Amino acid sequence: MFNASLNGPASLSIQAGPSPFVPSAPNYGICDRRYASHVMPLSCGRAADTLVPGDSLVEYTVHGGAPGPRSLPYTASFGNCKIWVEIAGPATPQVYQAIPNEIRGMAGWVIDECVSASGTGYGGFATKDISKLTTYVTEPDTEISGTYPTSTAFLTVTVTGVWDQAEPPSPGNYDPSVAQVLADVEIDAWNKAAPGSTLRQDLAARQQFFTRQSMRMRTGGSSITWWGSTAQIATSET
Repeated sequence: MFNASLNGPASLSIQAGPSPFVPSAPNYGICDRRYASHVMPLSCGRAADTLVPGDSLVEYTVHGGAPGPRSLPYTASFGNCKIWVEIAGPATPQVYQAIPNEIRGMAGWVIDECVSASGTGYGGFATKDISKLTTYVTEPDTEISGTYPTSTAFLTVTVTGVWDQAEPPSPGNYDPSVAQVLADVEIDAWNKAAPGSTLRQDLAARQQFFTRQSMRMRTGGSSITWWGSTAQIATSET
């Protein structure tokens, strides 16, 4: 499994598809054969090439409206490769703004780093705006067991093969590595907090929660989220 940190690698050029484009380094991303193995770089490149291009912000309808490239979640596929674009988190907005070429670039990063570089056609996923979530879970007044604001929702682009289950994978909600990322930022915040402070105690408790969640979760799973095992994904206007 390959991991990209919240800072990510530098952008690279890619030749996997019929129309080369520049991958965008994600806030966080991983490669994992449990998302796919033996998918073809050319097929993934062609799937990514069907994603709508554009350099301006576009408003995407989330979990509503007519299915299509301006409604999320959205799937692009070609051959044995599928690209799944969604908004992750316990509370998602009704409208999410994103730049289409950034979505294409995130897909390109996974194709370049996972499908092509692995030599065995591994899948994986990339995220954008997860830094808003990592900031929120380390704020002094945050209750991680409470309601999350929709501002903590983040964009996830997953490259997979044929799904073995009825629903596509949703790594932004169910991948244990996301819970571990949150545990890690709690540790970083703990190190910066004043020794003996109440904040340090709170951060330690949050770190322990996210670590426990990561141990309970399963890559490719769909039952235990990083915020809790029984919480439902809600869509809100606020």
